[in-house]
Amino acid sequence: GDHSASEEKAGTEIERLVQQKVVALSGTTAIMPLGQTVSEKAGIPLVVGNGSLVDPFQQGFKYLFSLSWMNDTMATWPFKLMEFFPDPKPTTIGFMEEQDLMGIDYSIYLQKEAVKRNYTKLVTQKYQRLSSDFSTQILAFKKAGVDFLYAPMIGPDGMLFWKQMKQLGFTPKAALMLIAPAARADWLSLGKDADYVITTNGYHWASKAKGAAEFADEYRAENKGENPPELSGMCYAAMQVIANAIEKAGSLDPAKIRDAVAATDMDTIDGHISFQPNGMPIQKEFAVQYQGGVEKIFWPADIAETKVVYPFPAWTDPNR
Repeated sequence: GDHSASEEKAGTEIERLVQQKVVALSGTTAIMPLGQTVSEKAGIPLVVGNGSLVDPFQQGFKYLFSLSWMNDTMATWPFKLMEFFPDPKPTTIGFMEEQDLMGIDYSIYLQKEAVKRNYTKLVTQKYQRLSSDFSTQILAFKKAGVDFLYAPMIGPDGMLFWKQMKQLGFTPKAALMLIAPAARADWLSLGKDADYVITTNGYHWASKAKGAAEFADEYRAENKGENPPELSGMCYAAMQVIANAIEKAGSLDPAKIRDAVAATDMDTIDGHISFQPNGMPIQKEFAVQYQGGVEKIFWPADIAETKVVYPFPAWTDPNR
């Protein structure tokens, strides 16, 4: 079914699929927070390829699983990256908090992580989805001396924010933006300005995960040499988990498939996957930076294919 990025439609589509007697379900972010309620009631495992909300996994659902890095894990990234960067390191984090369920979830766990680390230089700016202007937030970051940007933003918002960063001369030492840069074709329409953003790909062809490179080769062969988008790899990995669970269960009984998913301990193109008791994943993290129009892994060192460009080059730098 097509949920059209609508949480309400996702719930309706899952209900329709349940009526068709499916034995397992999968999908991406909008499938939560409503989809898992339907799948739980029906007793059908739901393996989310890309869904990082933490709250649904704290509600006791037995049939919900995710392959995505969760918001509590991603809240550690600004701190881990600041430790990773050479001196002089960033000191002040500027966070863009979207006023919706996902944005607030990101913010809650970032604040908890800051408290855990006794970190006090967190500057938060709130915004509404599909805003027409981010100058107020950007100027507030500049005034506060923000030198590490953390901005989970959907495509249109991320693109506009990035353009206004340049217009207003906001040049942090590092810029971590999630979601928007994953829409590669749109992001690359920024031209040379697309480079040096730090982001993540849940799937990456150079991650050294089993089958990741072969998957990319097949995708490129069918798509004029284009690298696979992250969601293609993450959703394929979800299918690998489901297929493995059906094989291990030796049955099409959804309850038995659910138990086999819970016991997953396997290599996928997304890396090695297993699950915590609450359905959240146990898997390795990595970060990428756009360099020359390509997302390249730079962290952690054991799978890095390049060095990070740090600090973020000035917008006026002729070598950008």
